[in-house]
Amino acid sequence: MEKTEKTKEFSKEDIERFLSDREKIKKVVGRIGGKPSRHERLANIVFTMLLIFSFMLPAFFHGVTRLITIEIGILLISIKIIYSLSNEARVNHFEFWILSTIEWRLHDLANKVEELGKRLEDMDDAKDTKDKSEIVENCEEKEG
Repeated sequence: MEKTEKTKEFSKEDIERFLSDREKIKKVVGRIGGKPSRHERLANIVFTMLLIFSFMLPAFFHGVTRLITIEIGILLISIKIIYSLSNEARVNHFEFWILSTIEWRLHDLANKVEELGKRLEDMDDAKDTKDKSEIVENCEEKEG
């Protein structure tokens, strides 16, 4: 009974630690580009308004002004695509970094588990040797 209660306590602690780590990661990913900040949302709204304005303006004007506003709209779209690609690259780099860190930790844990397995084997071998030596001593005492 005590063992299952301790297991429950450990699992609650592990769950709490996991949830706190998850919140930290959410905050970091949000800063990098996972969730837009208030400033980025405002910039997107202004950008969208400028884009709509630049494509609606030619409906009211003809000639050179019409061409310039269409070119400005295309330039704004190009800038937005480049900005989106750079943000996506930052997020992908961060995700790669997280996965690399997880892989490193898994490798480290695998090495520790292997080391513990070797220690257990050594302890079993030592116990077997001790048991065998006791049997030999008992046999010698009985013979002698």
